[in-house]
Amino acid sequence: NEEAKMFFTTSDLIQRMNESVAEVSSGDSAPGTGFELRRQMPDGSTRRADAADTAVADLQSKIKQTAAVLSELTSEEKMEWAREQRMEGNRLFAKGKYHEAMDIYITCLVAMDKLKSRSGNESGATRHGSNDESEVTSFSEDIVRDIQLPVLLNLALCALKLGMLRKAESFCDFALQTELGKSSSKAYFRRGRARMLMGSYVAARTDLEKASELLTSSDDGSKDSEGVEKKTVRKELQKLERLEIQAKKHEVMQKKAMKRVWSSSRDTTDDIGGVDSEMNQEKPGVSESAAMTESDASSDYIDGKTALIGQSRSQNTGLYSDRREQRLFSTLRASTKKEKSGEDAVLHDGQSYLQWYLSLFERCLRKTLRVLGDEEGASLGRHDKD
Repeated sequence: NEEAKMFFTTSDLIQRMNESVAEVSSGDSAPGTGFELRRQMPDGSTRRADAADTAVADLQSKIKQTAAVLSELTSEEKMEWAREQRMEGNRLFAKGKYHEAMDIYITCLVAMDKLKSRSGNESGATRHGSNDESEVTSFSEDIVRDIQLPVLLNLALCALKLGMLRKAESFCDFALQTELGKSSSKAYFRRGRARMLMGSYVAARTDLEKASELLTSSDDGSKDSEGVEKKTVRKELQKLERLEIQAKKHEVMQKKAMKRVWSSSRDTTDDIGGVDSEMNQEKPGVSESAAMTESDASSDYIDGKTALIGQSRSQNTGLYSDRREQRLFSTLRASTKKEKSGEDAVLHDGQSYLQWYLSLFERCLRKTLRVLGDEEGASLGRHDKD
C-alpha cells in the first residue's frame, strides 16, 4: 500500500526475511520456524512480542526514518513534507485506519520539532543582525498553525475514535499550551468529550461551555462550519446534562441501598442481643436448680419447674417476643393448618418451647448425677413424676 512505500517498518523487515528463508528452503522448513519479534523483559528473559509491541517497534522505525529524511531537507522542504504527511494522515483517517493515521501524524510532529530547532537557531542569528526577525516569527507561527495545532487535534480525534481517552485528553492539553490553541474551540470540545466519556462531568462541562463561548464570540454571521460546530457542542452539552441527571439518580439509589444494608445489620444485631438477654433471664433458675443439695434436689427442682411454667403462661417467653411471629421448629414441610397465635404454638411432638427446654435440662441433670454416682438422686424425680 501507500504507507508501505513511504516507510519500511520492523514488521516489513521480519516479513521480508521470512519470505527469503522460505524461498531458500523451498518448503523443507518445519512449520512455525522463521524470524519473529521478541521483547526483552527486565529479568533478561524474552517473550514473543504481541500486537502492541509490534506497533511500538514499527512506530520507532518510522520516526527514525523520518528523522533521516528530514536531516537532508531545508526548512521550506521540511514544511512542505510535513504538510504532505498531514494530508496523508487525513486520507488514512477518512478510510477508518486510525492507528496508521496516528503514526503519520506523529511523524509530522517530528518534522515540526526539526523546524522549531531551525527557527530557534535563526532567531539567535537575528541578534547578530543578518536575518529579519519578523520573518522568523512568522515562520514559527506558520509551523504552529499549519502543523502542530492541527496535527495534535487530529491525534486527539483518532484517540477518541480508538477509545484512548487519556491520550486524547493529553493531546488536547498539548494543543491548549500553544498560543493559537488557547483560542481553539476544537481543543476544548474534544477534551470535554474525552472527559465526559471518562466520567469527569464537572471538568467536561467547563470545557464544553468554553468551546461554546469561543464559537459564539467568533460568530461572524456565517452559517456553514461554525453553525454545525455550535449544534454539535449543544448536543454534547445536552448529552452531558442527561448523564449528570442519571449519575445523581444512581448516587441517591446507592445511598438508599447503603442505608438499608446498615439498618438491616443493626436489626440483626438487636435480634441477637434480644435472644441472648432472654436466654440469660432463664439461666438464674437453671443455676439455682444445679446448685441444690442431693437431699432436696427432687422437690426443689419440681417446684422450680412448676414456677417457671406458671411464669411462661403469664409472660411471652421464647425466642420471639411476639408469639404470632413465632415460627415452627421445622419449616421443611409446609403446614396444612393455619398457624395459631398465643399459647397454641407448639413443637412437632406437642411440647411448648419452654417445656422442651426444661425437659432437656432435666435429662442433662440426671446424666450429671448418674456420672457422679448418685443413682438414687438421678431416679428420684422420675419416680415422683410417675
